[in-house]
Amino acid sequence: MNFSSIYFLNLKIGETLIGHGEPPRKEMLKPIREKKKDGSITLKKHPNPFYENRTDGYLFIVAPDMKTIEILVISNGSALIRGYAAMLADGQLDEALEQMRNEAKTGVTSHARAYSNL
Repeated sequence: MNFSSIYFLNLKIGETLIGHGEPPRKEMLKPIREKKKDGSITLKKHPNPFYENRTDGYLFIVAPDMKTIEILVISNGSALIRGYAAMLADGQLDEALEQMRNEAKTGVTSHARAYSNL
């Protein structure tokens, strides 16, 4: 499932890529072709599973080798997501990001402290 387009700030080969995106805002997604048992094809709309979170914003960090992608969800952050992406690219969120990474490694489940730094 495509949950977001990714808009990259920099596209330099060999460097970490920083991008941003948002979930679809419509309640129903575009129709998808489905094949019926009789062989006919129909277009069927599906509900957007991200509709309740349509105001969230996403930050993407793609490793230079393209083998690791980190996705950060900024709750209700879609209006400011480009600014957050610029802050991430400028290193202004490095401390909060490192804290979240460390907590993820140690199994700490509360991310409220790291998010409060954003």
